[in-house]
Amino acid sequence: MQARAKAADAIVIADVAGFDDRRPTDRTFKVRVVKSWKARLSGPLTILSEATTCQADLRRGTRYLIYLKRTAGGYRTDACAGNLPAAHARAAIAAIGR
Repeated sequence: MQARAKAADAIVIADVAGFDDRRPTDRTFKVRVVKSWKARLSGPLTILSEATTCQADLRRGTRYLIYLKRTAGGYRTDACAGNLPAAHARAAIAAIGR
């Protein structure tokens, strides 16, 4: 868990408001940031996930702990980053710290 946090450029707890997968190469998630670490992120945020076997599967209406990497256009994540539903992320959040 600490290795994932260390590798991330930003970490957020966020509510997934929706997604757009009209482009065949990626999916974008619209989230509302509740808390952030390593970068000051707040409010609505768009996160990119490339259409690969490791594409993020974030469900609308669910709160997640999301590990992010910075890109030229914003932030991206994928399923291999270690994202967790917030309800199952207590140990990961404790490892990140306050």
